[in-house]
Amino acid sequence: MEQIKKITAGLLLLAVLPLPYAYYPLLRIVVSIVAGISAWHSFKEGQTGWAFGLAIMVLLWNPIFPF
Repeated sequence: MEQIKKITAGLLLLAVLPLPYAYYPLLRIVVSIVAGISAWHSFKEGQTGWAFGLAIMVLLWNPIFPF
């Protein structure tokens, strides 16, 4: 899971570059999925602060109802 988080962080860093538009919806999907899974793992481990923060990230980065 740690490798997936690092890859996702790298994808977020690449987002500052001028990339084709198709990259950004894909990024929203990847970030929301990884943040959702991470929130679930954090909640199971009793880290409610992290779980709450990651759940907010899922809401902000969700590809279905974008803000």
